[in-house]
Amino acid sequence: MKCIILSRKKIQEDSLLLHCFSENGALLFLKIPGVLKSKKRSALFLSPATIWDFIITGNFNAISIPKEMDLLHAPYDASPSYQELSAIQELLQLARYFKSGNDNKNLYLKLEQLIRQWDFKNNLLTEYILNHFYLSFLQLAGFFHYSLVCNECNENLDEWADYLLNMGALCPRCQKITNTPDFLKIPLQWIKDFLFDNTKSKFSNKESSLLREKILYYLKKEI
Repeated sequence: MKCIILSRKKIQEDSLLLHCFSENGALLFLKIPGVLKSKKRSALFLSPATIWDFIITGNFNAISIPKEMDLLHAPYDASPSYQELSAIQELLQLARYFKSGNDNKNLYLKLEQLIRQWDFKNNLLTEYILNHFYLSFLQLAGFFHYSLVCNECNENLDEWADYLLNMGALCPRCQKITNTPDFLKIPLQWIKDFLFDNTKSKFSNKESSLLREKILYYLKKEI
């Protein structure tokens, strides 16, 4: 079973507890006993955002110990930089909002696709991956549906209209009526730029970072 490691924790001095997201959409915990002191196995790439093939038997609702394991992909080398680790941490912040189940298969596929294409030397690609996954998560989890028509009056929206995380796409007139706070507003053009595989955008990295913070704040309040 293919799994992406979301986080890891040291337990019992020499072992690791891995929180994983599997290809069937399940969230599970795997224990890797003795790996931190093993001379035959390395814990180097048993780290967040790496993709593994685990052979697991038994009850997935409990902590399982893989019978076999094989590293399929690591998005960084043996000595990841601070920039790489920070980007991975931001990407996987969304993991706390993942739900376990078959409905998450597409979310797994999206996350694996982005991890496999990640090139940390390309800052533009890194920003795209972060923005694209945040928006893909909102869409796949049912938090928003992309639209170029106002939800209230059906007026066609221009590229600089806002999408309101709690109400959908609204024209400026309907926004004034609803009096929605700014922390719920996401520019429709930003969504368009990064949801549809466009790595070029007028938004700066700083602006995109602030918009991702808005999304996290919204999810924290909603879930």
